[in-house]
Amino acid sequence: MEVDERVLEALAKAFPSVETEALGELGLCCDSIAVSRGRSVIEAGSPIKGVFAIVAGHVVSTSSSGARHRVRCFNVLTGGDFLGVVPALLAQSVSPCNAVCLTETTLLQWQRAGFAAFLRERPIAYADVSRWLARRLAIMRVLLARDATAEILNNVALLLLVGARRFGVHQSETVLIEIPFGRKLLADLLGVSLESTHRALRELKSRGLVDVGREQVEVIDLDGLSAVAQASDELLDLLVGNA
Repeated sequence: MEVDERVLEALAKAFPSVETEALGELGLCCDSIAVSRGRSVIEAGSPIKGVFAIVAGHVVSTSSSGARHRVRCFNVLTGGDFLGVVPALLAQSVSPCNAVCLTETTLLQWQRAGFAAFLRERPIAYADVSRWLARRLAIMRVLLARDATAEILNNVALLLLVGARRFGVHQSETVLIEIPFGRKLLADLLGVSLESTHRALRELKSRGLVDVGREQVEVIDLDGLSAVAQASDELLDLLVGNA
């Protein structure tokens, strides 16, 4: 049985150091599932379903660290990203996070035991997963440190700038962020109130930097948005995935 080309492409992104033959074997021992927009893949406090890799689509993952606080990690995942890796490696029985599909999404799902066995048999695959986790942790650490000094306006600008670079479709003079960046999603990703997010978006729009619809944002001035974000090139590379 042959593995679908899209599946192999996603696995190659997730495991860039693993040979194609081994990726094919991994692709044969998983289930491919389609999840509609708005549906949950993982719910905090629920039993672990397994380990997932995204083939196509976009998933937002948030972790609560208190009744009124969310970790600010800009955690929008796409093709080649993982879900459920940490609980699997730590042998946790329930999930610590929520994961909801922003768009129609195709996922690969492995049983935890099978995924763990693949990593044990191929240390190079374990190294790939470790590098992916290290990058996610680096993003979280840097952004949590940034919260001590940055204003909400700066962080909204940064999130939109990253969205434009990762998911933007270039028009003639603007960049349309192709995933549904509604106000509620932005507020959840930033861990701030809906009202604060609305004020920040209104300010950015008044400066002529963005045009905000109900679920889509069009960036009019990337340089101006970058100036408001006050982010270094190193931080942007880390968030966009160039680091």
